[in-house]
Amino acid sequence: MEDDRKTFKHNETEILCFTDTHLAPFTYDIEARLSSVYDDHVPAKIYNFKLEVNPASDKPQFEKLINIDNQHNGYKHYRGIQHAVYTRGYETINGNIVTPKLEFFTYWNQAGGTDGFSNRVTFAGETRRSACMLDKDNVVRVRITFSVF
Repeated sequence: MEDDRKTFKHNETEILCFTDTHLAPFTYDIEARLSSVYDDHVPAKIYNFKLEVNPASDKPQFEKLINIDNQHNGYKHYRGIQHAVYTRGYETINGNIVTPKLEFFTYWNQAGGTDGFSNRVTFAGETRRSACMLDKDNVVRVRITFSVF
């Protein structure tokens, strides 16, 4: 199988990115179930979205952002930005190999309160289906399930 190596900068690091025109694009189907302590952590809202990855692209990362909201009022109101980020495998100019990974995290804004990130969960290698829990201060949670086709 032939591949092309293209050199470019990513996060101030010069990398060699493998561009494989033989691999078909693939899509992660993602479900995010938002819950909060104010609802006894029963999922209040479900968000479905897709993260599309094209191995023939020159891009080192593919990212999907969606807005999420627990739909409460006052200090119980949390708005978030859900992140799904796929980083392709690559080799740095000095020879370090980075394996492909899929990451999830949420940035939260509490009405009249503090802003901040949930924990970050990373899946490395050839993960096809899995789940994880993102949590901010045990107040708001997002349960992520995903599969790839």
